Amino acid sequence: MKTGQYITIEQEIDCVPTIKTQLINGTLWLTKSQITDLFWAFTQKIEGCLKTGFSSGTKVEKDVCRVHR
Repeated sequence: MKTGQYITIEQEIDCVPTIKTQLINGTLWLTKSQITDLFWAFTQKIEGCLKTGFSSGTKVEKDVCRVHR
């Protein structure tokens, strides 16, 4: 796993995917792109699920989102 990456998903042809992670203070941070790769979903679907979680109070945005500059 390269330094600075928090998750690496590798899959050989006809094999089970291998997921390697690096936890920061017990937390795994993923970009929207990494989430879409992990769950085989579209970015819009991930954004919609997050937005639903924020509006229902299930998730608190400041606890699950981090801005990189």
